[in-house]
Amino acid sequence: MPIYEYNCEYCYAEFEVERPVALVGGITECPVCGSAKTRRVFSPPAAIVVPGRAAEIERQKPFPKPHSADCNCFSCTK
Repeated sequence: MPIYEYNCEYCYAEFEVERPVALVGGITECPVCGSAKTRRVFSPPAAIVVPGRAAEIERQKPFPKPHSADCNCFSCTK
């Protein structure tokens, strides 16, 4: 389940709520003061980066073959 971030407009508390995507638009009460005046905060999604993994994936890609012997496209004439 995704984790959504919220801000309380009454006490200015910041909190996270784990809930199904189908319930995102529902009312979310502040866990600090109980107010229903909360706003969802949009933040970039978290990404897990494993060092060295990108190079390994890049090596697994097949080398592109020329289109034909007489092709003059940019990929073939490099």
